[in-house]
Amino acid sequence: MIDDFLKQAAQSGVRFRLESGQLKATAPKGVIDAEFSAVVSAHRGQIIAALLSSQAQAQDQSSTMALPELRPVLDGSEPCRASFAQERLYFLQQLDRDGGHYHMPL
Repeated sequence: MIDDFLKQAAQSGVRFRLESGQLKATAPKGVIDAEFSAVVSAHRGQIIAALLSSQAQAQDQSSTMALPELRPVLDGSEPCRASFAQERLYFLQQLDRDGGHYHMPL
């Protein structure tokens, strides 16, 4: 029964959450009426248990998700391109072979 109620509530736009152990709900205007509040009050413990179990299931699923296989982008058949900073240093070194323009003492 609670699962059906929670599904109907979700379809109506109601979102339940737990804040410091308290059950909180947000919904579009006019969705939460006296009847809805009475059902929530009568089954508060079951709703909290359902929220906690769904959070635990979500954590289990996220921890067991398979990560994609990592593959190298380059296969080593050609050299990697130098970065812009490396190209600048190479240019300065070619321009003045005896200079130390790229050295920063401090």
